[in-house]
Amino acid sequence: MKRIMIHVFFSFVMLCGLLSLHAQAQVYKYIDNHGKVYVTNQLMGKGYHLVSSTRLSAGRLQTTAAIASKKGGFNVETFRANVMRYSPTIDRMAKWLKLDASLLHAIVYVESSYNAKALSRSGAQGLMQLMPATAKRFGVHDSWNPEENVRGGALYLSYLLDLFDYDLTLAIAAYNAGEGAVKRHGSKIPPYPETQRYVKKVLKRYQYLRRLG
Repeated sequence: MKRIMIHVFFSFVMLCGLLSLHAQAQVYKYIDNHGKVYVTNQLMGKGYHLVSSTRLSAGRLQTTAAIASKKGGFNVETFRANVMRYSPTIDRMAKWLKLDASLLHAIVYVESSYNAKALSRSGAQGLMQLMPATAKRFGVHDSWNPEENVRGGALYLSYLLDLFDYDLTLAIAAYNAGEGAVKRHGSKIPPYPETQRYVKKVLKRYQYLRRLG
């Protein structure tokens, strides 16, 4: 059966809603003419149908918004527009390199929240937060170009998966801390709090996206 790709759009309640213990969230679904499924918690227009209504904890919403805010500010409309804009590129690169698209989306989400202009304090750039040395290593001339950035990040991820015999946890850890750090610690997740949190976040997002698909 042909796998249906899921493009997920996230929208968050206003700040006053976050002050309450729970927020009501409705989930709408739309399937376009190409069989792609779009999921959002806002009624975006004709063709969207309510599929469920759930209660989300304010803490969980705040945590997700905090991830995005660390990557240069959070704006619901901008985030949703970026998911729509860059998902085709991410999906295409995943298909090209035979990567799981959900994994690539999970990394982009945690790295930059789909912000192609994201710049970290350490100098990592773009959607997949490429360091200049990594970008050069994988032939990226302009890390601010979303197409080049995702291509470089996807190539790096593919390389790491091959290097660590497709051990997903180690590949994700190496994407954050570098393959040298993983090797120096006996091919285990390095004992860095940031890297350990990063692996958990990516795996959680990856598992969530796989359940949707």
